[in-house]
Amino acid sequence: MKQYVKGDFEEQRGYSRAVCTSGQGRTVYLAGFGCPYAPDGRSLRDDFEAQVRGSVAEI
Repeated sequence: MKQYVKGDFEEQRGYSRAVCTSGQGRTVYLAGFGCPYAPDGRSLRDDFEAQVRGSVAEI
């Protein structure tokens, strides 16, 4: 079974930010999550760890 996770923005573009599948287990495929900027507006271009933390927080 597949479940597509999308909002209005994604729906208008035929896009899904996540697809959840189930069977013997559950798998979640993610797309479009990123964190290029810190909350204060600074670029995180050279700070991979901060980008990962921001992306996980977004999820």
